[in-house]
Amino acid sequence: MVNEEELKILLIEHSAEDADVVLKILSQSCFQINYQCVTTVEDLQEALKIPDWNVILSDYALPRFNACDVLKLIKNQGLDTPLIRAYSEIQRSDMRCQVRIPV
Repeated sequence: MVNEEELKILLIEHSAEDADVVLKILSQSCFQINYQCVTTVEDLQEALKIPDWNVILSDYALPRFNACDVLKLIKNQGLDTPLIRAYSEIQRSDMRCQVRIPV
C-alpha cells in the first residue's frame, strides 16, 4: 500500500543501471517517490537550489567529483538535508575525508 506522503530524493549517480536499481528498491517503500537524478557538479548545484529535498543519495565515486565534494557543496549552501553515501569500495584516504568534514 502506498502512503500519501511523498519522499523527495535527490539522486547523484553516474550509472543509469545503478540509478534504476536504487529507484526499484525505493519504489517498494510505502512512500510516493519523487526524485531527480543528477550526474554532474553543475546539475547538482542547480538541484541544490531546490530547498525541499528530504534526502540526498549519492554514489561515492563519480567521474568528476565524489561524495566529499557533495558534502562540501551541501555544507556551503547551509543545507541540513541528510546525505546518504553509497559505495562498494572506499580507500582509507577517502574515508579520512569523510571524517574531517563536520556536518
